[in-house]
Amino acid sequence: MDKNTVLLVDDTSYIIYYFEKILMDKVFKKFNLEVIGSAKNGLEAIKFHKKEKPLITFMDISMPNMNGLEALAEIKKIKKEAIVIFVTALGNKDKVIEAVQLGAAGYILKPFKKEQILDILEKLKNKGELK
Repeated sequence: MDKNTVLLVDDTSYIIYYFEKILMDKVFKKFNLEVIGSAKNGLEAIKFHKKEKPLITFMDISMPNMNGLEALAEIKKIKKEAIVIFVTALGNKDKVIEAVQLGAAGYILKPFKKEQILDILEKLKNKGELK
């Protein structure tokens, strides 16, 4: 069975580490996830998408060099069906609306809990977007 490949994008290394540990939890086995890389900003995320084309990207909005919203627009040009879920401390309603308009599949506020990630993945699976 094909894996649902995942890219983690955040400029804070402990967030990436924590997120990867959560996704390795047995609760997430049913989603058949495989973290295939990480990036520290939007530019790195775009480079990764051009080469590896991960199905799911969990990405921060506020990052140096290129923010997540700018990166999302470019990622959608590379792979229209890419699933991008924002994980960010920015709870600004305008940012949430902009993210959805650009094609974000979801939005999780930091600090986050495992259950929030589980909920979004369940919704994606129920919509048939995961393998």
